[in-house]
Amino acid sequence: MRASPPAALAACFVVVIACDGSRRRPVPDVVSEQPAYVAVTNNHLSDVAVYVVRAGARFRIGTVRGGTTDTLVMGPSVPRTGFVVQLLAAPIGSTRFYVTEPIRIQPDQWMTFDVNSPINLSYVSRWYR
Repeated sequence: MRASPPAALAACFVVVIACDGSRRRPVPDVVSEQPAYVAVTNNHLSDVAVYVVRAGARFRIGTVRGGTTDTLVMGPSVPRTGFVVQLLAAPIGSTRFYVTEPIRIQPDQWMTFDVNSPINLSYVSRWYR
């Protein structure tokens, strides 16, 4: 049995409407234009260089002096919110360093990175406002 041209046209229209991508949910990896912030507390004796690591590339976001706390900004050259990154703390003059577990940086998220002595006791905390 052969379909009439109007019926075939209607069937094509239904298929096109069903495949319309405009009804999809937003992708969760959308990158926000907001900068991300991390408060670093350096309990280590040495000054510490802090990096963001993404896909094997390191981006230096600042240095925190020993025994102080500073808020570092992940600026335009650093991956922004919506990406999975790791934080790396490297005491200046040392061959040891600490890398966090992978972290998904989200808007309205606050992170603290406590760098301790010895360096392997460091940790990161994050929460939402």
